Amino acid sequence: MISIRSRSTRMVAAGFLSAGLLAGGSVAGAATASAEAPAGHVVATASTTAASISIKASPTSVASGGKVTFTGTASSLRSGAVVMLQRDVNGTWQTVTKSGKDVQATVNSAGSYTLTTNPTTMGLQHYRVVSGSVHSLTASVNVT
Repeated sequence: MISIRSRSTRMVAAGFLSAGLLAGGSVAGAATASAEAPAGHVVATASTTAASISIKASPTSVASGGKVTFTGTASSLRSGAVVMLQRDVNGTWQTVTKSGKDVQATVNSAGSYTLTTNPTTMGLQHYRVVSGSVHSLTASVNVT
């Protein structure tokens, strides 16, 4: 058990914990006590390795039923991780299906993926790629 004795030490420790949490870490990963630290001191490290997914649509304008390819990279996701394509339908993200199956791909050893779909809903459509709780920003496709 680490005892934090002074107010300034507690404030510094709280700052490190906050920085770790803002960087996407957890309380457990944000601060690590060291056996070499003198009594009353906290050794803290911030975690900055949060998973992320990028997305790019090509083309960004397509005729109804035309092919759209989504490509991107998935940093900090293991090779073989499954990514799925989702579309914003009236404010709710729904997994895109093709022939009754989810549009999904696996992340390759280079950390990239490729997904395709043939949208038929007219207008500006917004897509994202998701793997577990990690999702990309959106990519828009105009379907005419």
